[in-house]
Amino acid sequence: VSPSYAAYESTTPQALEGRLVQEVVSPAVYAQIAPHLEATLAGAHRHFKVIGTQPDGLERFFEADHRPFVEDGEVRGVIACLHDVTEAEQLRRSLERHRAALEDQVGARTEELRASESKLRTMLDLLPVGISITAPAGVIVDCNRAAETLLGLPRAEHLGRRYDDPAWSLIRPDGSPMPPEEYASVRAMRGQCMVRDVEAGVVRPEGITWISVSAMPAGHPDYGV
Repeated sequence: VSPSYAAYESTTPQALEGRLVQEVVSPAVYAQIAPHLEATLAGAHRHFKVIGTQPDGLERFFEADHRPFVEDGEVRGVIACLHDVTEAEQLRRSLERHRAALEDQVGARTEELRASESKLRTMLDLLPVGISITAPAGVIVDCNRAAETLLGLPRAEHLGRRYDDPAWSLIRPDGSPMPPEEYASVRAMRGQCMVRDVEAGVVRPEGITWISVSAMPAGHPDYGV
């Protein structure tokens, strides 16, 4: 018996020598190691974890290594080594608790964001005014139902199109084609200023829809106008 193990049991090596394992360790610890002792006495090498409780109630964690003690070709006993890994296990458990707490926080925050996004989407779609939002490069990333109706373009086709795409087929009030540089959104993006009440006609197969367009910089790094 090593002095370090004897010190853990608050005794001396001499006091432990010759005693049965179940006389030295608690019933709870013996229940953990008994199957491994039997396996090692049968010739197997076992490596496992053990949890013990100190007199003050604190848990201690060990990694145990059992190897057969072989003499003259027969297993005569067990060479048992214990490594105290309490600090590492406590740290692991602490990190696991923090991870679980963070996951709960992220999950709760995600649900809040989903609810907020759903609320914002509902509000946008209820507005009778067409709204389109672009990325900084001018690609449309969102629009509401009114914008789909006014422009005669479903949302799936609306998204991904550039704000200065000639395919919009806009005309001036006098009926002449409106070039992209005159679009309210293009002027707002290039001038980084608000542009109000630009009249334009949306040319559609069923006729012309006249609209008044205002645009302004989004003031956000992820959006344009």
